[in-house]
Amino acid sequence: MDAPLSTYWTVEYNFIQDAFHVGKLPDYLSQTQKAFNELRYFGSVILALHPTQSGASDECAMWQDRRNARTDTTLQRLQESRRHVKGLESQVE
Repeated sequence: MDAPLSTYWTVEYNFIQDAFHVGKLPDYLSQTQKAFNELRYFGSVILALHPTQSGASDECAMWQDRRNARTDTTLQRLQESRRHVKGLESQVE
């Protein structure tokens, strides 16, 4: 018997590349665990899970269209990200 959700597909967003990707959930989990064990930053997040690759691909295309329709610049997005990072850092101090 397969583990729950082991056949599901992910729609991922990579913060560093500002890119979307479709992949298998077990592969994503293996990559995140490896990054954690190596104390390495993993700049990707799951936006959605789908039981089929085609469903994940369709949603991935929707997210790409949303990204492409944005009017803010890369610098504006970077400044917004810095604001969030500062907020996180203030919670650690």
